[in-house]
Amino acid sequence: MFLLVAGFGAGVGWAQVTLPDAPPSLGPSLLPVPPSASSESAEALTEAGRRLHLKARSFKKAPMRVKRLLAAIEKYRQAVGVDPDSYEAHLLWAVALSELALNTTQPDQKRPLVDQADERFATASRSTKADARVYPSWVDLLHSQALPLVKDAADWVALHVQLAEVCRSGIAAVGDTNPQQRALLQAALGRTLVHHAERVQSESDRRRMYLEAIDALVLARRDEAVRFHSQFVDMLGLGYLRLGMLENDPQLLERGVTVYRELLEREPNNVTARYNLACVYAQLGRPEEAVEQLRVLVVTGNRKDLLENSAQDPDLAPMRESTAYRVLLLEQQQAHSQAKAQQLAEIGDMLQRESVNVQDQEQRLERLKQATSRYQEALQLMPDNVRANRGMGMCLVEFTMASSNRAEQRELADGARRHLQKALDSGNSDAATFGVLAAFYLGAYNALLTDPDQQINLMGEVIRICRLGLEKARFSVDIARLQAQIGEASTRRAILSQDPKAQREDYLQAIAAFETAGEVETVGQTPRLNELWGVALLRYSSLTKDRLYTRRAIERLLHVLEEDPDHASINYNLSCAYALVGDAKMWQKYYQRSTENDTEGQFYQAALTDPDLDRIRHLPEYQEIFGGHLLPGQLVDPRLTR
Repeated sequence: MFLLVAGFGAGVGWAQVTLPDAPPSLGPSLLPVPPSASSESAEALTEAGRRLHLKARSFKKAPMRVKRLLAAIEKYRQAVGVDPDSYEAHLLWAVALSELALNTTQPDQKRPLVDQADERFATASRSTKADARVYPSWVDLLHSQALPLVKDAADWVALHVQLAEVCRSGIAAVGDTNPQQRALLQAALGRTLVHHAERVQSESDRRRMYLEAIDALVLARRDEAVRFHSQFVDMLGLGYLRLGMLENDPQLLERGVTVYRELLEREPNNVTARYNLACVYAQLGRPEEAVEQLRVLVVTGNRKDLLENSAQDPDLAPMRESTAYRVLLLEQQQAHSQAKAQQLAEIGDMLQRESVNVQDQEQRLERLKQATSRYQEALQLMPDNVRANRGMGMCLVEFTMASSNRAEQRELADGARRHLQKALDSGNSDAATFGVLAAFYLGAYNALLTDPDQQINLMGEVIRICRLGLEKARFSVDIARLQAQIGEASTRRAILSQDPKAQREDYLQAIAAFETAGEVETVGQTPRLNELWGVALLRYSSLTKDRLYTRRAIERLLHVLEEDPDHASINYNLSCAYALVGDAKMWQKYYQRSTENDTEGQFYQAALTDPDLDRIRHLPEYQEIFGGHLLPGQLVDPRLTR
């Protein structure tokens, strides 16, 4: 059974018992003591002590409070010396000792003070002038300060016996003069008896204690100060549970259900009440309802420790055989694996991000190996973890590009493909994951393929992946990036294709995708996108002879050259665009720029047979460079660099 053992309440005034969350109360006993002809000297000392006592309570800093409390205690001691039967002096002395103990943090110093306060309260209660005021503060001392210091089982039992007797004496002393104070003492008695009964071996003694506790708590709840006080209401529910189990009485258990449900309606986050309600349901043979209460604590309240506790708690034994409980255990085991896998994947991501800033290649690869180790651990726990699969795939892409062995590159690339595809297949991946796989196919994986048909199929797969990613995308930048990848894949596929109709469709698709991507500045201003966009416009205009698209291609390619004037392939493509519109001078200008660093002569060879130049081959600018010299075949296609 899960018990919440709490004090009667820090901040409870010594002269009256108040709710645990009530502010400190000076109480009537610290008011000026009326003069008495029989003990004027004791009264004067008591009054002096009371003033010091009040002053002590006004200080926020503990050292000042302690100093004044010690001075007040000395005055009370002197008053008792003058009049040993001075009830006010004994009572205030006990309260001052209790407050002094509260200001002491060392257990070896606190215990003597608590014992002295207990003894002083007992002395005050035996005074011929004693009244009911002594009992609430005495109860508060024993429960809030004395109990936490007890370590020996026998001392614990003895203290509960004493506490119960003090409560009974207080109830009798209060009578009908103060209903609220009486109710709080009754509630304290009920709580004490329930706690005590938990350690009593004799069934008859436990039964007697639970019965008295229930009676006391039921009576206490007639007062508004106690009716909805969670600590006392929980003790009443626990009393019904324990007595119901002893008597094997479903009616008593049902009363426990009623008490706890009422409490949870007011305090849905009360952990103790909900756990104890699960215990009551289990004892009533209603395991599904017990599991539901436990599920709220474990899942909603994130109290995984209570699930472990439930596996050993005898009160929940009837529930543990149920299918509902086994399902909850399996769910939590899976949730634990998921949480651990996610944590490992996050560590892997951190290591992978760190590798980006490492300049030394060996150190960078070592950091990536550390990341893959974390991803592998995560995947052992949860093979479908999106983050771990995506991270593992990205690391393998890095290893692919770092390797110089063709067979090893292919093996690593295939591994990267499997992990990235698995991240997508999980159904929980975001738009960024689709973009990562698309980028891998467009880059490292495509570079390993030599068969044009395989490359065409791969570009089709990229387009399919990006369209799936668009269904997941929520932010404009993710949409733009995926559209840019669709544009690149469509352009690549069109260049590889031998079917003019398919080429036209792909180029149009690419142009539309680039236009959408270009609406987002962070994506649309990148040189790579504008280069591909310009190529798509150029090739479409070459196929259709539509010079409007040629002009658009020129505009786009010029925009790229503003950032990189010496870009060879852009200069060559721009020269082709000017050739299509018959501008030989501009063709010559940009063609010559493209060949400035063309040591292998690939642009020279391409220009000899490039159909885009047919319109200017007869012009002087072309003849000046090529004359009548022709070479068979176009050896390379410089329009699109990988």
